[in-house]
Amino acid sequence: MRCRTATAAAALVLSVLAPGLLAGSAAASPDPLSGQALFRDVVHYVRLGPHDHLTGSRSDLRTQDWMRRELAAAGLRTGVDGYSYFGFSVRHLALTVANRRYRSIAALYYSGATGPSPRLAELAYAGLGTSAEVSQADVGGRIAVIQVPYVADGGLDPTLSSAFSNIEQAGAVGLIAVTDGPQDFPVNQDVDSRAGVQELPTLLVGKRSGQAIIAAAKAHRHGSLLLDAAAGRRCTTNSWGVLPGLDAHRYVIVGTPTGAWTPSASERGPGVAILLGLARHYASLPLSDRPVTLVFAVLSGHEIGYLGLPTLIATHPDWFSHADDYVHLGASLAALQQVEEPDGAVVKLASGDWTRTLYVSENPLLQPGVQAAFTGAGPMPSSPPGVFDPGEQGYAYHDGIPIIAESGASYYFHTAGDEPAGVGAVLLSQQARAFEAAIDYVAGLPAGALRAANAAAARLGARSDPNPTPTGGATEQPAYAPEPDAACVSTAQAASRSIALSRGSGRPPS
Repeated sequence: MRCRTATAAAALVLSVLAPGLLAGSAAASPDPLSGQALFRDVVHYVRLGPHDHLTGSRSDLRTQDWMRRELAAAGLRTGVDGYSYFGFSVRHLALTVANRRYRSIAALYYSGATGPSPRLAELAYAGLGTSAEVSQADVGGRIAVIQVPYVADGGLDPTLSSAFSNIEQAGAVGLIAVTDGPQDFPVNQDVDSRAGVQELPTLLVGKRSGQAIIAAAKAHRHGSLLLDAAAGRRCTTNSWGVLPGLDAHRYVIVGTPTGAWTPSASERGPGVAILLGLARHYASLPLSDRPVTLVFAVLSGHEIGYLGLPTLIATHPDWFSHADDYVHLGASLAALQQVEEPDGAVVKLASGDWTRTLYVSENPLLQPGVQAAFTGAGPMPSSPPGVFDPGEQGYAYHDGIPIIAESGASYYFHTAGDEPAGVGAVLLSQQARAFEAAIDYVAGLPAGALRAANAAAARLGARSDPNPTPTGGATEQPAYAPEPDAACVSTAQAASRSIALSRGSGRPPS
């Protein structure tokens, strides 16, 4: 493993602690960590799911299949693990308010279902959905309308779990949530499938359309809300590739989620591209330059409860019990910073999104090497995972595994506007080389040293929430938990053959 980070600081750390990693074979051509090569994979990821990458969908299956084939082509031993989860499949959505049909809408998954017939009722405006506002609005038997502020600090998508609970308990028959996202895009909300389906069918709308809906609700106009969906057990897969190192029983695991509500170019695309780039880079090195065995994990289930990583841990406990580190390629790694002006114009900057944050275990041996490795990736704050850790990597942290993770948001986060134009090729390469340097640093440490220095982080992780779900507030039900299921692999393979046949017939896959 060679360190090719652009920063002298990272090279200095590696030269002191892992001098053998600075030597290596000549770089492969073309460079798999170049911005151009990485950006091509971002674009391909979007093409596989131009509307969404929902877990269990055909686009999700295409993505898993493509990434597994790319890992195999690079020379990795690949595999796939099936698991079942509690799915929520939307069939039809519709929203009419005061005789006006709205099309900029999205479903809040697992919120509830209307069946094939819409809910017709008077609207009631309930502000932000606080207990006092809901009580004053008298939403019982009505369709409630609320505003959901966009939480810019940390770049989180709207959190409406408490408002949802208040309105559901008050007996509303439906909910319209006006999301304060970019332009008129509704902002999708990560949910937790492990809580099952609730009793309040909810549609998300954009802020511009939402102004007319709020005015109609204040005037006690009527609306029609349709969220026709089916719920039940579904199949999906995690995929992986293993690249053997000199120590076959010492692992560094690199993972990234693929599930997303939207095209997700800036949210998920960079993690997907960097994972493939790193796999190709390390596979190009001789075995003598790979001290540890690398596992590259392609994780599904992210948008519906962070299901991928805990399922992988349960399926491959030996990897994680012998892991020096879990490296998580989270959201928006190479998202460009974008700002909406008062007139609605969007200004794109060359810098990375300001919400990007490192989450590195409170480990005195890990921290300096990671900070040095990421010096060339631009200014980026670091948050102690024991204080705040909003991502899927929390499962590894809770299990006492040292983690290196990065995550953030973007201007079009969780919206249909998240297209490749919001991704920076220079940022992609900077990020990939930073993760490369961090992995090289970990691999160059003596076996067991990082785990031995992880006592403080392990104690903090043991006290943290073992289920770092995306929304919180929902009560998880064991009946809806994901379960490893080998039969789901056969289901996925059959669906994959079906997709290939539809391509061969000239019909585009749905």
